[in-house]
Amino acid sequence: MRSFFVSPPHVELTSTKGPVATDEEKGREVTDVVAEVTDVVDPPPGVLKFLAMRKVMSKRGLWMLWIGLGIMYFTFEFDNVCVWQYLPYATSSFGHHSLLSAVTVAGSTISSVGKPVFSKLADTLGRGESFILCVIFYELGYLLMSQSPTLGVYAGGYVFYCLGQSGTQILSVILIADVTSVKWRSFATSAVFISYIVCVWISSETVSSMLLHSTWRWGVRMMIFIMPVGTAWIVTTIFTGEHKAHKAGILPRRKLDLKTAHTTVIKFFSDIDLGGIFFLSGGCAFILVALSLAATVPHGWKNGGIIASLILGPIFLIILPIYEKKVAKHPLIPNLFWKNRVVMLAVVATFFDAFGAAISSTYMYSWMVVTQAWTIKDLTYFNYAEWQVSTLCGIVAGLYMLRFKRYKYLLVFGSAVRVLAFGLQLQYRQPQQARGLLVMVRVLQGLGSGFAGQILGAVCQFEVLHEHLASVIAFQLLWSFVASAIGDAVAGAMWTNLLPSLLRKHLPTTPQATIDQIFGDITNLPAFGTVVRDGMVAAYMDIMRRLTIVSLAISIIPFLMVLILKNKALTDAHSLAVINPGATDERDLGVPALPANNPTEKESTDEKSSAKDEKSS
Repeated sequence: MRSFFVSPPHVELTSTKGPVATDEEKGREVTDVVAEVTDVVDPPPGVLKFLAMRKVMSKRGLWMLWIGLGIMYFTFEFDNVCVWQYLPYATSSFGHHSLLSAVTVAGSTISSVGKPVFSKLADTLGRGESFILCVIFYELGYLLMSQSPTLGVYAGGYVFYCLGQSGTQILSVILIADVTSVKWRSFATSAVFISYIVCVWISSETVSSMLLHSTWRWGVRMMIFIMPVGTAWIVTTIFTGEHKAHKAGILPRRKLDLKTAHTTVIKFFSDIDLGGIFFLSGGCAFILVALSLAATVPHGWKNGGIIASLILGPIFLIILPIYEKKVAKHPLIPNLFWKNRVVMLAVVATFFDAFGAAISSTYMYSWMVVTQAWTIKDLTYFNYAEWQVSTLCGIVAGLYMLRFKRYKYLLVFGSAVRVLAFGLQLQYRQPQQARGLLVMVRVLQGLGSGFAGQILGAVCQFEVLHEHLASVIAFQLLWSFVASAIGDAVAGAMWTNLLPSLLRKHLPTTPQATIDQIFGDITNLPAFGTVVRDGMVAAYMDIMRRLTIVSLAISIIPFLMVLILKNKALTDAHSLAVINPGATDERDLGVPALPANNPTEKESTDEKSSAKDEKSS
């Protein structure tokens, strides 16, 4: 267990405790050490804050951090399952179920571009401050969604909600990566997600009860009170650690100077690369939302707004790399990522895996509601069976990497299973299909996702130093969520363009008003065995066949990508990209040593002595 936590930095400096050391001098000493060893002139303040906190933390403090992460993840997953299940019912309640993909595309777009933004905030402001910002976005989203009189207001609330969710997800991954070694990281990340397995069962009961005895609105309102409580532990632990670092004299307190406030604000926007965020989010939003809405607006693809969006989107994305290279002082996506072969292969594989999965899964729940006579509770279990299996397989993948210190063979196996699962999904998409066959396909999807997805996420982190850790996590998650958004948009475009004509084909004698009604609302369906329901089932089977074929073709690409990856050996270091042979980048990003007679240092020494005496006895 020695290598589970990376050892805190051990750069020895003269004590900064005393009347001669001002906060400004202490800040310079921290910066000078980092610059001396890594040639980084202006290290991210958030990274230094965490490393200083990590240095004064005892083992008890670290376990408090892990408990906080566990509670936060449980709350995150409970919220994620519930709100996602309410989404089809919310869009149906406004009479616009066909716009489900447009709402999810908007959410996925915000989630994707939010990743690099929150990684920058974590490095600029700090981990704890960024968590608080996430909770604020969550609360705004809950309030708007639960009180929304129209779908537009609901979608606006969903955007704020996705911002909070995006930040919480990446900050959690960053924290885990901050304190674990290369060998343990994949296992630790998966182990924290174990709460998801329990959450699915609890959330299923909650969603079922809410929809039967109340409304989806009260289900969302409930989260207004749960989310702040669930994140309180981790935020308190982080700020307590930073406070101890301040008291120990190794972390300067930065005071706000109103005379330089203007310069500070400009520097902050430069640090988070506001221009890069604008071009990236604008480009993605224009293209993806246009793809989703084209079939629902007057004149379709010839609509002026759709045409303008499809022109502006690519222009923004073309300007982005030019701006990042020529203008940005702190690029949203560091140039070194584009030149790293392992990082790019892993990101490309992640992109196409998420892209293919999103196409077939966006309307999977709706397809099940129409074609299978299952209860809401059973539908919820089925919908999340893949992610339950994925969580368990992620833990297995982590243990495999810990035991064999390699990852490629299991990664190739997971990608191959992913392709097989899409093939079987194409075969077993029949009405009133045996439950065992449908569940088997879902389990195989989870098995492939757990092995391939978990390993690909860890591989990117292995290739960079601690100063770029948050950015590379954001880089991979960015393209994963962009891929999901594109997949949602493609699925939405196919659904809204093809399903109306398929319903007309299978219901030739049904009035158009009835077809429009069943296309926009899946909450009030005719009984099985009626002419309308049978026609709906046939149309839904047809559209799902087409979506699955596209997903199957795309799933072959990540399988080919992972074949090219090298099978690198894993070590006890924090990164495989260390500067000095035999050293971890934790030491390369050092912070001042603790002053003599520091109580925290004494606490840590006492713990080690106690453990040694216990072992001797």
